[in-house]
Amino acid sequence: MRLLPPPPSKTNFSVISIIYTNDLQGQLLSCRCSSGDIGALPELVTELRSELAKRENAIYVDLGGLSRGLSGDAERTALVAQALASAGCALGVLGSLELEIRSDELAQFSRECPYPLLATNVIFADSEPQVNVRETVEFSLGEASVTFASYVERKTSVSDKFALLSSEDYLARLETLAKESNLLVLLAASPLPTPPANQLAQKVPNLIVLGGDRGAMTPRMHECLITPAQNSESGTLTAAPRNMPRGTTWSIAEIGVAITSGAQLGQPERPLWMHVYQLPPSGWIKPDQQVLEAVRSYQERSALELGRPIRLDFSQDTVKEYAQRFRGYVGNNQCITCHTSEYGSWRSSPHSNSYLTLLQSRKPAQDNAAPTIDQDCFGCHILAGKTFLEASEGIPIFSIESSVGCESCHGPGLFHVTSKRGLEFHEQLVSVYGICLEMEINPDEETCRECHDTRSSPKFSYEDYLLKVSHRAISGSKEGGDVIAN
Repeated sequence: MRLLPPPPSKTNFSVISIIYTNDLQGQLLSCRCSSGDIGALPELVTELRSELAKRENAIYVDLGGLSRGLSGDAERTALVAQALASAGCALGVLGSLELEIRSDELAQFSRECPYPLLATNVIFADSEPQVNVRETVEFSLGEASVTFASYVERKTSVSDKFALLSSEDYLARLETLAKESNLLVLLAASPLPTPPANQLAQKVPNLIVLGGDRGAMTPRMHECLITPAQNSESGTLTAAPRNMPRGTTWSIAEIGVAITSGAQLGQPERPLWMHVYQLPPSGWIKPDQQVLEAVRSYQERSALELGRPIRLDFSQDTVKEYAQRFRGYVGNNQCITCHTSEYGSWRSSPHSNSYLTLLQSRKPAQDNAAPTIDQDCFGCHILAGKTFLEASEGIPIFSIESSVGCESCHGPGLFHVTSKRGLEFHEQLVSVYGICLEMEINPDEETCRECHDTRSSPKFSYEDYLLKVSHRAISGSKEGGDVIAN
């Protein structure tokens, strides 16, 4: 049963709809890691275009995070932006991932993006990245004048490419904007900190936030009806939650906006209500063919290459090559000699079959095209997949042979295996190449969550899943098992 808004207390109001996406993270096709994950970019475009077409006074915006935040990924990011534009996206946000890429690539993306990009609280060090970047954008939706602003936090603590407005200056800017429109919509690429959020709730009554924290809500479906006027003194923002990262999840915020004349705009009023619902797609969605063809063309051009097998003979040159090209990873075969029992328990775990599982999960497209695997899937189904994808130098054979191997959980092993052999030059691995000095003996939940996130593993439980892969749990041994140092 769908929630219904209360009857308006005023006759002079307008109902607008804002469709929004967020945190697509460059995903092109479905990885089908979890049940119900039935699509990605081509299907998302079909859904958004259909929903936008059947609504009046509607707009579609993206809250940022559409890229993977990797340097050298400009073509992929542009492909996602072009697809969103074909679905009707009218406005986007520079999220923390976009701000992580190189300055020249950020400038290229901002120039070529088919819709304007918001960066309200960002101050760039130079003018080049600001092409097509706006502080605010105003739209007329029906009778309502709607101003859009954004908020983002930096992903890393230090950046010489940009700075962020202070909380005081940012709040003052939003207060001014609120007086110029019927509604101020804040597109949150990052969750707002609590103190500024409380101040905004009290000082900017006609503000709504899209992209608030999900909290403990249901992973794939949510519906809420907010009547801000009933809680005007609560100091709580009128906020709609974020979508799940990646995939086909999207949201709609239906807002009852009080319409005031130009002479009254300096006295903004709270929205009458906001009805938000997130509906995951059900059944098969017909993918947009143009987007699907663009994705396939991109995948053909950026197909992964397997690096030639290089025997780790522990000569100085070979060790340096493993440090430079393979980032200190050596593969399972280097672990077997000393850690035979652990290798045996690993062979009995689901991790040992992760690459085979990936191959078996391939499904033909609806048009009977050859089954394919999105390269993002390699990030979690082979050893150090994300590291090798980011390096863009091909994937070594040992990475695929290892599946989710020893170093996936315990970290790069090059320093470990060279130090155990007493090689004189192994200390250079730390000082010159930054290879880890020690391996992780007991990986924690954060390590697992790098792949078992809320989307790919919605039912993930660290305690339960650990029993499936722990050496001690599998072997039933009370001693050894999870120990590397010995």
